[in-house]
Amino acid sequence: MKSVKSGMLCIAEEIQLSKSNLTDNYLVLESNYHEGYYINLPLEKNTPEEHHLFLLSQSNAFCFQDKVIRTISSFEREGAKRIHVYPGTVSTQGGSYNLIRFRPDELDEVMNLLPHFKARGIEFVKAKRFAKQSVVVQYKRMVNLEELKQGIFVEKGSKHIYYLPMVLDMDFSIFKKLVIHVRNNCDYKHFECSLAYSIDSEYKIQDYAKIYSPNCETDRLKEFNDHFEKAAKHFHLI
Repeated sequence: MKSVKSGMLCIAEEIQLSKSNLTDNYLVLESNYHEGYYINLPLEKNTPEEHHLFLLSQSNAFCFQDKVIRTISSFEREGAKRIHVYPGTVSTQGGSYNLIRFRPDELDEVMNLLPHFKARGIEFVKAKRFAKQSVVVQYKRMVNLEELKQGIFVEKGSKHIYYLPMVLDMDFSIFKKLVIHVRNNCDYKHFECSLAYSIDSEYKIQDYAKIYSPNCETDRLKEFNDHFEKAAKHFHLI
């Protein structure tokens, strides 16, 4: 039987946020990876693209993330369909915010949930101007990881998303530096990579490279760890 890990992961990724025109009442933001990211890879036909919607919280609610999770849990317990709404945080040019992240096709359900959020002290930023900008967003979500082979996990229920345990303890700025080095120094290029970590019962952190690649050759995933280790040695981290 394949090993399965279930739990809450904290995920950090760099995205470009811009204002969506899906509603006039609230500041709904949408994300895509950087334009021109694959400009030097003209033969790539199916490049990764991250696209989600975000609402920024205008209030500094106590235990914000717990309240978001409780709101969603209550909504689903009442017999509603499962929705993919996750609490997180971001620093923008206009300040730091708590936020929720969700899928574009779930906007109507999220709008219907606003009174439930308000009842728990969470209100969201109303419509206003927002300049497109690059940010690092961090959010939490539950995952079920199935081990394909030693050191390689796939996210059950999500296509093309893999998790590789990292031996280094690092923040996102260092992680980004190493990933850029990997991309620039080998032919392992057609992927997007985020930093994820879990906390076990003994408060030990396990870092993962979360890889999304639509045309992934799973046999080559182990190469990423090898290249990542070489990058860490290049920057004298190990």
